[in-house]
Amino acid sequence: MSPDAPTTSSLTPLDIRPFADGDLVELRELERKLVQAEGATPAMLRRARRFEEHEVLIARRDGRLVGTVAVTLKDARLHGHPVRAAHVFDLRVDPDHRGTGVSRELARAVVDLVGDRIPVLYATVLEGQAGMSELAALHGRVQEGAFLTLLAPTTLDLPTGATVRPASLAEVHASYLAVRPPCDLYFDQPVQGGIDGHAGSWLVEDDDEVAGCSVRDDQDGLRDAALHLPTGAALVSRLARWGRAAHLDLPRLPEPGQGLRSWTLFDVHATGPEIARSLLRHVLGEARAAGIDCCTVILEEGDPLLPTLREELPALFAPVLRHRLYLASRQAPGPPLRHLYVDVRDL
Repeated sequence: MSPDAPTTSSLTPLDIRPFADGDLVELRELERKLVQAEGATPAMLRRARRFEEHEVLIARRDGRLVGTVAVTLKDARLHGHPVRAAHVFDLRVDPDHRGTGVSRELARAVVDLVGDRIPVLYATVLEGQAGMSELAALHGRVQEGAFLTLLAPTTLDLPTGATVRPASLAEVHASYLAVRPPCDLYFDQPVQGGIDGHAGSWLVEDDDEVAGCSVRDDQDGLRDAALHLPTGAALVSRLARWGRAAHLDLPRLPEPGQGLRSWTLFDVHATGPEIARSLLRHVLGEARAAGIDCCTVILEEGDPLLPTLREELPALFAPVLRHRLYLASRQAPGPPLRHLYVDVRDL
């Protein structure tokens, strides 16, 4: 909130209601302001519309759009028991109205919307971001879990080694479930009907070893035009265009106004390091051939695959991000959330 902003007690009440087409221009402007990217349709709308049951709420004060939040509803399994779950994301507040109760009122609106009919509510945030744990606590007792994402640029061209074959989404998912420990939180992927943006699935089978993954083309993710590059990224982008640095295989970074195409790898699994390397090299080659600039690999926290995969990548351009998951349940607390299945449609 700016120094000249009114105190909370003097503010007019918020008007919170479902998104309507007339809100689109202001919603796009809010996204542009907060995430320094823009697309024809705001990213939160595209994420919400991946699910049949969804709601996007907007908050207005004195006629101005000052905040948003989105909710999707789905079937899940919590410690093996079927439940209905609500995923909450993109709780955003205009910087000029932070500290005026917008976030708190939107959180209450979400809890009222979900009500007693949905026993489980969850949200994920990058490590260090706040806000969602307080929202989850309004719904019930909160448990925490975590997962990782590894950024993998597609510039390196290395021999695959083992034979990698195309597979179906269902084959890879079944293979993933067969070699992974039971999930404490699990979502049924629509493997038969497909996933929007599904760009391929692959398996490597060598004697008694197996590895596999599926990929989604992030058409509504990093492909949005970047309006601003951080200083470090801008320097790397300029270096990559310098003739003497061409042999370094630096990843492509977008100029302001350009897009960055990415794939997300999910259902990633391997029973050994060599077969994991073969899989990664093949998928990065497929991505490079498709004009993809980088891949995001979803992994469990503590996944033994992480060190193997990182060895294949340039350390400077392969950061690992930790994501926290906050889950609130109206039921009694269960065992810790150690093994999370990440629904790629949430990202």
